[in-house]
Amino acid sequence: MRYLLKIILLQSLALLWATALSAQTPDTIWTKTYGGSDHDYAYDVQQTSDGGYIMAGMTASFGTGWWNIYLVKTDPDGDTIWTRFFSADGPDIAYNIRQTNDGGYAVACEGFTNLIKIDEFGDSVWTSDYGITAHSVWPTADGGYIVGGSIGIEGFWHASLVKTDALGDSVWHRNYVLGDVSSIMSLQQTTDGGYIAAGPVYSGEDNWEYFLLKIDPSGDVAWTQLYGRTYNPDEAYSVLQTEDGGYIVTGLWFWTLKTDPSGDSLWAQYYGFGEIGCAYSIQQTNDGGYIMGGYVDPLEGQDGAQFYLVKTDPLGSIIWERAYGTELGWDLGRSIRQTDDGGYIMTGWTDSFGEGGMDIWLLRLSPEYSPCSYIPGDCDHNGIPLELSDVIAMIGMYRGTIDPAYTCDCPPHGSDFAPDADPNGNCIAFELGDVVTEIAAYRGTTEASGCEDCPGQDE
Repeated sequence: MRYLLKIILLQSLALLWATALSAQTPDTIWTKTYGGSDHDYAYDVQQTSDGGYIMAGMTASFGTGWWNIYLVKTDPDGDTIWTRFFSADGPDIAYNIRQTNDGGYAVACEGFTNLIKIDEFGDSVWTSDYGITAHSVWPTADGGYIVGGSIGIEGFWHASLVKTDALGDSVWHRNYVLGDVSSIMSLQQTTDGGYIAAGPVYSGEDNWEYFLLKIDPSGDVAWTQLYGRTYNPDEAYSVLQTEDGGYIVTGLWFWTLKTDPSGDSLWAQYYGFGEIGCAYSIQQTNDGGYIMGGYVDPLEGQDGAQFYLVKTDPLGSIIWERAYGTELGWDLGRSIRQTDDGGYIMTGWTDSFGEGGMDIWLLRLSPEYSPCSYIPGDCDHNGIPLELSDVIAMIGMYRGTIDPAYTCDCPPHGSDFAPDADPNGNCIAFELGDVVTEIAAYRGTTEASGCEDCPGQDE
């Protein structure tokens, strides 16, 4: 009976370990900077089909006043494969880049053109200008593109969408007057063949709000929703459709809203720290939660920025958060993506690292700890089998101590029990060595035996 009781307790302990370990921030695998003596900026990053990365931004030569579109393609280790510059001697900026089915890329731009189609080697295939400032592009299911941004109308800027064919020729162009000023900063084709778009809208009296715009396949408005606080600046920069058919949107102050398919708010949360912050990118992760990336100003009253990442569960509760860069530097994060291995890639720009001035900064982060129990016979998040001493250290990590665990921290009733309570809620004490012995007996091993016992680690 005592042995069976311990088995029950150890199974509960396994679940608690999984939560504790999966909540740890990813490790930094490598960081790279790109650029030279000029000021170089990256606004977007995507993992490419070959396992490498593509970044889109600009390079600014303040001696000439020219801003050139700047694209960087790397291998999986972040080493540069090619760079490309596009310009017409004006302020030219690439805000968003997407890989296309042919292995090339579509680039949303401000400046001499709005959309550039390049091949896999970075050479231009065609360019199209729709008379807008383009902030976002999405390859559509019919082989064309949807491009979002803003357009000047009678002295004001308003949200604008352009649907194109595969050659970039306009199929339809719609403008949406949502307030005095508005701009589409992010968009996506939705599962019904329509589109979701988001951005900031100014409605007068210093009132900036988020907008969500649901569009049907022909460009007509299905519904519009505004979100915000009166007399507070709320500016949306990233939106996506979620697995449940709803939407999630984030932006200034890392204010993040989850909605149902009709755009009605389900929950809203703020993230970040310091004087100000802004989320420019959000993605739903493999576990159903969300990763948001942007920057925070860590020191109130100081003019600075750090890369900032926050990982949440599906309900918006923080699993982990982390800042990267120096407190007094200008390290401004812009784009975060989950990689194929469950890790993350993030880009932006930095004056703390690199060759001087402002340089593009790329961070490669490992996956979080695997959501399984690490005990003898399992592997860690790098695929290395664990020894008994590793397990003892992890128990200590979870309990905050490596001494015998005599403190009762379990709920008095219910089905979930901490390591030191029985099913009736009575406190019992296990030495850590006893716990490890019982785990080994339960798993049938006292030595590291590979990855078979950890689901997913042996694939």
